[in-house]
Amino acid sequence: MKITYTGEAAFSPAQRKKLDVKFSKLSKLLDRGGEISAHVVLTRERHLRRAEIIVNIYDHQIAVNASESEPVQAVTIAADKLEKQILKMRDKWRDTKRRPAAKTKATVEAPATPRVPGKQTKSAAKTAPPADGKRVFRVNHHSKQKPMTM
Repeated sequence: MKITYTGEAAFSPAQRKKLDVKFSKLSKLLDRGGEISAHVVLTRERHLRRAEIIVNIYDHQIAVNASESEPVQAVTIAADKLEKQILKMRDKWRDTKRRPAAKTKATVEAPATPRVPGKQTKSAAKTAPPADGKRVFRVNHHSKQKPMTM
């Protein structure tokens, strides 16, 4: 991830290292198709230092603002907000782009045999309830009848 600082970007090496760790975490979330660039704009307004981070991802521009008394704190708060927005956008993108897997018919039905009145077939005699012991009762909503409770 390429980071471009604009404005009052005089950070000490320790502060720069802390910010690089923060942005490396963001780059793991973003670097899928290629190199992503972030533009960090630092401004000063009386006793506040404002940080604005702008990133283009998934054909969207994400801009985050934060203000604190210290510029490093403002950038870290903005990076945390940016991480939340990226995760939200990535989840939305993933959920809308996914398609359900094609359903394959794993079971093959046996051919139907003609029923003879008075005779019980082998398959009808061996029908057992499901393995978990639960039974399904179908309700006919058209006749407004409901199954009885126990």
